[in-house]
Amino acid sequence: MLFRKNDLADEMFLAAKGTYRVTELNKTIKSGEIFGEMGLLTSERRRTQSVDCIESGHVLAITYD
Repeated sequence: MLFRKNDLADEMFLAAKGTYRVTELNKTIKSGEIFGEMGLLTSERRRTQSVDCIESGHVLAITYD
């Protein structure tokens, strides 16, 4: 699990390798996609969905700062 809904959001991610899933939407995220940015745009800076790793992978983090 990379993050859960309502966790504090201080970074977004780029999927460098692997496959990930937005749990609540059952949406698949693959290599090359950016995700987790919505939490940085909310007034409370909280995650709006949960993301878990469904295939071994690697993500790059881009911080809010």
